[in-house]
Amino acid sequence: MKKKRILYLHPHFTLPGGAGRHALETGKELALRGWDVHIVSIRNSDSLTSDYKTITFHQLGGPLSSSLLFWIRLPLIMWKVRRLIKALSPDIVFSQVFPANWWGFVAKASVGEAVTHVWMCQEPSAFIHSKKWIQALPYSAAGIGARLLNPLLKIIDRKLATHVDAVFANSHFSKQLALDAYGYPESLVGICYPGVDSTRFFPSTAVSKKELQFVTCARLTKFKNVDKILAALHELKPLPITLVVIGDGEEYHALVELSKRLSLEHSVAFRRSVSDSEMVDALRESRALIHAAEEEPFGLAPVEAMACGTPVIAIKGGGPAETVIHGETGYLCNAATPTELSSAIRWIISQKQSYEAAQARCTTRARLFSWQAATDSLEAVFGTSSDQSR
Repeated sequence: MKKKRILYLHPHFTLPGGAGRHALETGKELALRGWDVHIVSIRNSDSLTSDYKTITFHQLGGPLSSSLLFWIRLPLIMWKVRRLIKALSPDIVFSQVFPANWWGFVAKASVGEAVTHVWMCQEPSAFIHSKKWIQALPYSAAGIGARLLNPLLKIIDRKLATHVDAVFANSHFSKQLALDAYGYPESLVGICYPGVDSTRFFPSTAVSKKELQFVTCARLTKFKNVDKILAALHELKPLPITLVVIGDGEEYHALVELSKRLSLEHSVAFRRSVSDSEMVDALRESRALIHAAEEEPFGLAPVEAMACGTPVIAIKGGGPAETVIHGETGYLCNAATPTELSSAIRWIISQKQSYEAAQARCTTRARLFSWQAATDSLEAVFGTSSDQSR
C-alpha cells in the first residue's frame, strides 16, 4: 500500500519555539506510523532539524518575514510552494504559523479540491488581530506602517482563511480566538494539544531541589512579563530567593539593567543560551517554574516543567489555565502583577509537607500531553478531511 504523504508548511526553523517543536515532533510521529512526511520552510538551522532524519526537508531560501524583502518576494514564494505541492501531490497540506498559513490558503484557493488543506492555528496572527501586540509596536517606520496597514491585513487574512478544509487549535482558548477572528463554524475547529517528550523531560533523583530557586524559560519579549517577575522578587526581599532566566530576545539587556536597578544582580542568573540537558536540569532543580505571560495560547514550558516534577506559577488565562491545576500542580495568578506573583511564590515556598505529593501530581498531569496523543488527534481528522476532499 502506498504511504500517505503529508506536506507541512512552516516559516522557518531558526529559533527554538513551541510551534516549530509541534511541527517537528508530530511529523516525526507520523513518519513512525508510516506517513511520508515533508516539511517546506524558508530556512532551517541544523541544530534544530538534524535529529529528524525521517522527515524530508525542502528549503525555499530568501529572507524571513521580518524583512521587507520577504514581502516583495511573497508572490515568488507562493509560486514555489504551489509548484512543490503539484510535484509531491500530498494527501494533506498542513499549514503552520504565519506566514505559512497564507501559503496554504493561497494554494487551496488556486488548486481547489485537488488539495486537502488543514491549518494548525497556534493563534490568529497576533500582529493582525491582537490589540495588545499592535499597541506594543514601536513608533518606527515599520511600526507605523504595520498600524496603517492593519485594517487591510485583517480583511486579507479573514478572506484567505476561508480556504481550508479543517482547522486545529492548540488549546480551547486558541480555538475561541480562531472562532472570533474568522467566524468558523465550531465543528470545523478541533483541538490538538502540544506534547512533551518524556524521554527528555522527566524527574531525576540525581538532581536535588534547591529550596528557594525558581526558573523561567521564555523568549525575552515584553509579552512574557519577566520584568514583573523581577519586581515580585524585589517585593520579597530579604528572602534569599534566586531566579534563573533561560532565554534570549529583544528585552534581554533591559531586563539585565532592571535587575541591577532593583539590586537583584546577585539573585538573578541570566542564561541566554543553554544546552538541552542544562535546561532540563534547571527545571528539575528549581522549586517552581514561573510563567508570567498573559493569555498565552498554550505555553509548552509549564507542561515540560510538570513533566520534570516541578510545579508551575502561571496566569489564570490562556493555555496554562487548561494545563496547570490550581493548588494541585501549581498556582494560577489572577493577573501578571508583582503582588500576585510574589503571593504565588510565597505559597509555593510554604508547601513543605505537601510538596512531594504536588511533584507526583505534576508528572501524572504532564503524561496527558504527549506527542503520540497529539498525533492521534491529527490522524483522526486527516483521514476524514482527505476522504471528503477527494
